[in-house]
Amino acid sequence: MIFHSIRFKIILWYMSLLAVTLIIFNVLAYNYFKFSLYRHLDNLLNSRAAGVTESIDTYWETEKQAALNSGVRIEKFSKINNINFAKITRHWVETKSSDPQLLNIIAQIFDSHGNMIVSSIDIPELQRFSIQTFETLNQGNGRFENIKIRLSNSKPLEAKTFTTPVKENDKIAYIVRLITPLSEINAQLTRLRMILFGLLPLIIFFTGIGGAFLAKISLAPVDQMITTINCITSQNLRTRITIPNSKDEIQRLAETFNSMLSRIDNYFFAQQQFIQDISHEIKTPLTIIRGGVEVGLKKIRSPEKYETILENTLEEINKITQVIENLLTLAKFDNREISLQIKKFHLNDLMKDILSEITILAEAKNLQIEFTENAVIDIEADESQIKSLLLNLLDNAVKYTPAQGKIVVTLNKKDSLASIAIQDSGIGIAEKDLPHIFDRFYRADPSRHSEKGFGLGLSMVKSITETNKGVISVESQINKGTTFSILLPLHFTSPAAAA
Repeated sequence: MIFHSIRFKIILWYMSLLAVTLIIFNVLAYNYFKFSLYRHLDNLLNSRAAGVTESIDTYWETEKQAALNSGVRIEKFSKINNINFAKITRHWVETKSSDPQLLNIIAQIFDSHGNMIVSSIDIPELQRFSIQTFETLNQGNGRFENIKIRLSNSKPLEAKTFTTPVKENDKIAYIVRLITPLSEINAQLTRLRMILFGLLPLIIFFTGIGGAFLAKISLAPVDQMITTINCITSQNLRTRITIPNSKDEIQRLAETFNSMLSRIDNYFFAQQQFIQDISHEIKTPLTIIRGGVEVGLKKIRSPEKYETILENTLEEINKITQVIENLLTLAKFDNREISLQIKKFHLNDLMKDILSEITILAEAKNLQIEFTENAVIDIEADESQIKSLLLNLLDNAVKYTPAQGKIVVTLNKKDSLASIAIQDSGIGIAEKDLPHIFDRFYRADPSRHSEKGFGLGLSMVKSITETNKGVISVESQINKGTTFSILLPLHFTSPAAAA
């Protein structure tokens, strides 16, 4: 289980990234140090070769001056293949071989043809030059080479050589080759490799331990959240996670969990309330049906009595059917399964048609209906849904307005919105009930509960309004009346078009 935890993955990724970073750094550092050592050695050999050349030439000039003072002709003093120059060179090597500046450096002098004149240490395999080296020397350039040499009976050693020509009158007079073992440099590089790469596993290991400790501290709030969440059941949905004041992703995660728990809590409460409400709504018609059937079965009755019982039963069944149909419609709204038939229509004409239907109900209670058109409004929406919305609101206005009352319907246009206001002089809604009137099966008060209806009308009104991108609001005072206000966009914009 631990190998699948986010803590282990963070540590593993951290150690892997650190290992890759250190390896790249160590390789670069090692190569840079190696390059620096070899470059320093090349510069040293080049400097020592210049010193050897200068010293030999000084010896030669001294002998040359002494000979000139003795009357010897000047043409006899060319260094090219000169026996006297060879003797001076051998003498110089014997004298200077112990010079501190030539410590760990073997000096060899060759004539212009590549024949060895003298060597501070005899190395049989280095008596001649390679063809490539001789070509480089003839071009007047020096040459560095890595070779293997054997001194006495020791094992072969890696060595660095620098060979450079010394010219006289644009001709090679003699050749200087310096040789130095690479054992000291290789030893330094070996120690560096041990430090850089030998300690790498230990560094990564101890860093991993430190990373595990830091990950434990960083993820401790997550462990607390997991413990709290595991304790939450349907019986204690109001339990909340302690939010750390860290102002980071952990805090946002805790806040998100608490927000989700609040939504789940509200959903569970709504579901429980829904089950209770629908049970109550269906229980009454079923009780009436059962009572009617039991009365009909107690004794034989006249056909008229049976017809009355069946009519009452059918009426209650229709009520149950209406509840179920409304619930299915609301479920489709919730799941966004309602297929909108968007078209452009004249809202004024639709309102007049609806009012002509409502007037029949209003006349039965001697209600006055007043319709005010402040604008000519063409709107894009689902006409059948908007008609159902307005019928529900006007039906409620008629239902909850006492006889001799008044209903005022007003149409306005506000920028790109159509405004519909339905105001009645009815019994009103208490302030504490206003936030809940759009909840399913919610009854504002006992007097409303006594009226016909199933507590789903206003829920459907809100769903229709929101599906058509509108907003609905309500204002009410007890015994003074209620006003429903609806704002609908004149032009319908689908989510895909908006995106």
